[in-house]
This record gives sequence, C-alpha cells and structure tokens, in this order.
Amino acid sequence: MAPWQPASLFAQSWAPLEALGCTLERATGRLFAVDVPPAADIHEVYDGLAKGAAAGVWDFEEAHVGHVLKAHDRDAAATDPPTTR
Repeated sequence: MAPWQPASLFAQSWAPLEALGCTLERATGRLFAVDVPPAADIHEVYDGLAKGAAAGVWDFEEAHVGHVLKAHDRDAAATDPPTTR
C-alpha cells in the first residue's frame, strides 16, 4: 500500500480479492505476497490487482502463476512474445 493512501482505500480495493478467497502474507513493512487459492478465477484476481494498481493503492508483480489457464490463454501465451509490466 502506498504510504499516502488511507487504510480505508486499501480495504475497499482489497475486499473483492478477499471475497475471491485471496489472503495476504507480509514479507516486510511494505512488501506483501498475495496467496490465490486454486479455486479462484485467476482472471478476476488479476483484474482486481490491476484495478488497485491503476488507483494507486499498490503496485504488483507476478512471481508464479500455478493456475490452469483456459485454452485460449495457453494458445495466446504460446504465440505472443513475452511482455514486461
């Protein structure tokens, strides 16, 4: 969470992710890991993370995605060049 963001903005942005079953692990004072359960729709989770980033609530990076992707996602990943975020 950016230090200038009120806690309520974080809570408001986090609520949809929590509703999907995501949890937080604190690594340092400013660094967190988001645990996404296998049953969660990874696309909805990614959308929620992107919305929080766009609102300036947090930044995020993907470390590992272990979810099974839909067939069209696998096909796109196999043909599209890698991108950086």
